[in-house]
Amino acid sequence: MLTHGDAPMEITGVQIPAGSTGQGETPSDAAVREVWEETGLRVHAMSVQPGVRPGPR
Repeated sequence: MLTHGDAPMEITGVQIPAGSTGQGETPSDAAVREVWEETGLRVHAMSVQPGVRPGPR
């Protein structure tokens, strides 16, 4: 979860980086990439939570 540094949290709230999985990309790889694209932070996936389903596109 993250907040935006350029606007008060009271306006933007707390958000979760989101996006789609690219062709041949695992969900873990996509999550790491999305965090990088949206925050500039380098992270690594520690685990995949079962039961998480992709939303509508």
